[in-house]
Amino acid sequence: MASHYIFSANFWMPARGNNKPNAEGTAEAMQKRFAIPVPYITNLDELNALFHKRCEVKRNRVVQSLLDPFTIKDRLADNLATTIPLPKHRFDLAPRSSGKENHPKM
Repeated sequence: MASHYIFSANFWMPARGNNKPNAEGTAEAMQKRFAIPVPYITNLDELNALFHKRCEVKRNRVVQSLLDPFTIKDRLADNLATTIPLPKHRFDLAPRSSGKENHPKM
């Protein structure tokens, strides 16, 4: 799969005691940014509009780095410009086949 989608298969860090070093912190940060305070909505369209608005605010946020400050929107554009497209055909990890029932006669 790694060679099909052209990525490095080093997902975990063997020197650390856990396999997902930032997963819990990232989930907590997203919850704080998007779901606190709890949004009061009447339908999913309202919730989608709220999330869209919050994403736009986040995209325009200026991040201070060691080199230069940048906006998340600019960094995303830089990343998207250097990505390669996915292959046109899927790569299934397991063969797919449909089963056939066998009903014995009684």
